Amino acid sequence: MCRRQGTFGGRPGRHPLGDIATIGVITMKKIILFLLSINLLWAFPPDAPYFNELLSDNGKMTKNTLKLKKLDGGTYSAYFYGEVTLTGVLERADDFDTNNALRFYPDNNIDLPSLSGIYSDNIDDYKEFERLDFSILLDDKNVNLPSPLNKAFLGVSAVRAEVTIRNYSIYCEGEEEEAYGELVNFKLLGDIKTEYFTKDNSACVDYDVGNRNTFYIKLKYNSKDDYVNIRDKANGKIIGKILKNDMINNDGLLLLVDSNGKLSDWEKNWIEVYYLPPDDNDGKGTIHGFVHGSQINRPQIHFHGEVTLTGLLERSDDFETNNALRFYPDNNDDDKEFVRLDFGILLDDKNVNLPSPLNKAFLGVSAVRAEVTIREYSFYGEGEAGEAYGELVNFKLLGDIKTEYFTKDNYDTLEYNSKDDYVNIRDKANGKIIGKILKNDMINNEGLLLLVDSNGDLSDWEKNWIEVYYLLPDDNDGKGTIHGFVHGSQIKLENGGY
Repeated sequence: MCRRQGTFGGRPGRHPLGDIATIGVITMKKIILFLLSINLLWAFPPDAPYFNELLSDNGKMTKNTLKLKKLDGGTYSAYFYGEVTLTGVLERADDFDTNNALRFYPDNNIDLPSLSGIYSDNIDDYKEFERLDFSILLDDKNVNLPSPLNKAFLGVSAVRAEVTIRNYSIYCEGEEEEAYGELVNFKLLGDIKTEYFTKDNSACVDYDVGNRNTFYIKLKYNSKDDYVNIRDKANGKIIGKILKNDMINNDGLLLLVDSNGKLSDWEKNWIEVYYLPPDDNDGKGTIHGFVHGSQINRPQIHFHGEVTLTGLLERSDDFETNNALRFYPDNNDDDKEFVRLDFGILLDDKNVNLPSPLNKAFLGVSAVRAEVTIREYSFYGEGEAGEAYGELVNFKLLGDIKTEYFTKDNYDTLEYNSKDDYVNIRDKANGKIIGKILKNDMINNEGLLLLVDSNGDLSDWEKNWIEVYYLLPDDNDGKGTIHGFVHGSQIKLENGGY
């Protein structure tokens, strides 16, 4: 078991006031909310090949010159000199965390070192290594593997092999672990076994690969033209066409290859895809390539109707979204058709009147157990930036609101940049004045000015209105914080923003 580590704040995570969560009740109307938390399905690499019968209990390690090079306590990693030659199963497949992965599974009687056998926060405890009980992710750039082991395709191929691996390393941080190596030589010990994934026209396509699922999101045609080109690489050679009529009327299927990839600026980038033409029902005719994002729809799963359920309603600034209102469903797992959503739903509350401080931005976090009704639920998967959305149309509080203010601290701050003795804070851009920032307070009396949205567009700083929190000199507990807007010409980023 690896070292465990909390991760709140880096993405839409579980709520910080999590002690309010409990087992709740869900009332179905037209949709079910538990689905597709695609970023957290598998935190561990696969520990068995798809063709598990290829593994042997009588494997051989004919060479082992591995010597420990470095133990890194910062990342809980171990790095080794030397090489190891051993038998096992060499497999090419898309697994959930790694697109087009080439992995090696040592035979059952062969031991390679792993960090995963000790439950400890002290790297010095790892004096002796445990047996590796999962696969090794291989770099094959220096060898020429036979087809289809040498390329991405919609399926899985595997073979018994003797391999030589160099630069072996292990990574074990929090709930993530992986082993890596460079494949420098191989000898096939049998015939290659191959299985293609057959066509599945579900909204999201989920294939079983060994002990894990390979997950693809179905993409939609979004071009005014009658066809879209598929290329061998970004802006590369044309290797096929996607006909509009085939996609809309004839069961052509277009799948996003890497659901964990960086898909920001979708319409400006080239998107890696698999395309199954109408007559490709067994997967053998699948085309692997790249399509421009402007020609296909960004992956989003949308549901009509409403759902009423219990959980935690919370207002806070999180890492990605300023002044976020999120809802965290209770811990039930009532429906097995979908993977349970295990992070918060970002809510639009424009049509309800929430009580204070749930109804406004402030420097802190407030939360309450509640029964809510959500309309127009949708899920958008973008690698590690997946998000769920919904419109809050009704709510009933099921307890008292818990609130925690963030106390004054040495945050990365904004600096006073005006020749005047004070700067006005307004309720909106160029709106009503709601307070003043005194120059003397900022410079001499520990007034603290914070940028609210560090992820926002801060170009043309001096021409725009900047959203801020201002903590007065005597506001040490955060309760007197003023939330508003200051003109960018009057303030600047501390140290130039670095």
